[in-house]
Amino acid sequence: MKKIIISIAVAIAVAVGISFLIPDNTDKETPKESTEEKLPWNVTVFLDLSDRLLHGSPISQTEIDTTIVNHIVDLFIDNCVKTKRIIGSKNSFQVLFYPTPSISTINTLAADLKVDLSKIPAQDKRQALINLQENTSENLGIIYQTVLSKQSWLGCDIWDFFSSKRIDKYCIKPGYRNIIVILTDGYLFYAPNKIQNGNAYSYILPQTLSNPNSSLIVQRDGLTELEVLFLEINPFAPAQRNQMISIIGNWLEAMGVAKENYLINETDIPQNTKIVIDSFLN
Repeated sequence: MKKIIISIAVAIAVAVGISFLIPDNTDKETPKESTEEKLPWNVTVFLDLSDRLLHGSPISQTEIDTTIVNHIVDLFIDNCVKTKRIIGSKNSFQVLFYPTPSISTINTLAADLKVDLSKIPAQDKRQALINLQENTSENLGIIYQTVLSKQSWLGCDIWDFFSSKRIDKYCIKPGYRNIIVILTDGYLFYAPNKIQNGNAYSYILPQTLSNPNSSLIVQRDGLTELEVLFLEINPFAPAQRNQMISIIGNWLEAMGVAKENYLINETDIPQNTKIVIDSFLN
């Protein structure tokens, strides 16, 4: 109960101060563009709702995730303000899960964490960003509390999300800088979709990491217009960290993601992770 009260207090404080952080310039002229036109951002945050949420000490994984997503939202809004002064921004942002959770509450809360400024009238864009920033902490808190209270690990299928080309449908828009930020411990595993082909797998588990020749099955290419940031990689055995990162990196490159367009970062205190995010996005 104490945590819930604190969360509500924080949400109220954010709501009071939020309007001062997002300037109201929808009635002003858009500044002249630089000679190099910057692409609008299309940002997806992909959350792994597995038992990884039980990890984290002394800071809980839910607190770490929420801090990270809040920071990404802040950078997203800052980009909206700087590049097109909100009124002309076409940026889009979403929080996504795959497979889609069977708990309707989670999907409803996630829907409030989605904004596409290209589809919003100019006079409503500022309020849409205010709503996004206000909703992030509260909605993520409820989502994580729901999962933890039910002890029903929804998990995620990152491998199939890429391999089945759902990522193309949901996360890639022509003419955009397409960015997906994935918060996961690095164990890419979804029980209903377990495939093995020799030393190649559709998943990463401790036993696959014990095989020095293990890899992820590659079923597609064409992801040249995608940037990928993996955060919170956290293998049980620290000695397997480099192998886990290498397997994920090789998989991304085989699918067409340029080496300079992806980064795989291990779990860290939020302050250090923010520096990584800043460097990647900016």
